[in-house]
Amino acid sequence: MSDVTRERVTDELLRMEEDCIHSGKAHFNASARWAVWNYVFGIPSVILSTAAGAAFFKDYPVVAGSMALCVAVLTSLMTLSIPDQYSP
Repeated sequence: MSDVTRERVTDELLRMEEDCIHSGKAHFNASARWAVWNYVFGIPSVILSTAAGAAFFKDYPVVAGSMALCVAVLTSLMTLSIPDQYSP
């Protein structure tokens, strides 16, 4: 491999390394934001699922079903939340 080619490859690898460092930092910052949403969706989900179980045993099937539906929505939001696009 010629010296010019080797230098170009080295420069490109250094550029890629710098991009990876910035991308890693951006992912780390995004994870901090989404950790908050995990609690925002998770705590009501736990409370509603407990209340739905209690309502089911007290013979309130409509209330229990409604709460269970809310729990399903909250849980899916916790699982499938897609972070917003951030610029490098």
